[in-house]
Amino acid sequence: MTELHHALVELCGLALWPAQVAPDVTGATAFRNSIVHRVIDGDTLDVWLIRKEDTGVFTAGLRRVRLAHVDTPELRSKDPAERAAAAAARDRVLELARPGQLATVYEYDRDKYGRTLATIEVTGIDIGQTLLAEGLADAYEGETR
Repeated sequence: MTELHHALVELCGLALWPAQVAPDVTGATAFRNSIVHRVIDGDTLDVWLIRKEDTGVFTAGLRRVRLAHVDTPELRSKDPAERAAAAAARDRVLELARPGQLATVYEYDRDKYGRTLATIEVTGIDIGQTLLAEGLADAYEGETR
């Protein structure tokens, strides 16, 4: 994302592409009616993943979920500007996904830290795509920074 785009988003609240591009959930496991437990930072949440089995029994497990395809600044950075940007991303996620709120989680894989890699939708809004559109995150596909 360019500095100009960041400035436009910040000054005007404009996004230069649609915020809600439908995620490609091909091959993902959907956990509907999951529950947001806690927001860790701008791209990590703890979520109760709930699934109804074929037997009719519901299973649940608390998982640390890393938003797929996005990267937000680090809260523990030594750079004050990065910490401020990280806090802004985290606060936006808190606005979108409050603890106790229902969510749909599309699980793709696990990352090297064992976190679930997933797309999370709350009230039909894709959290990662919203962060990208608002300039609070960068696109990320697992490459080294």
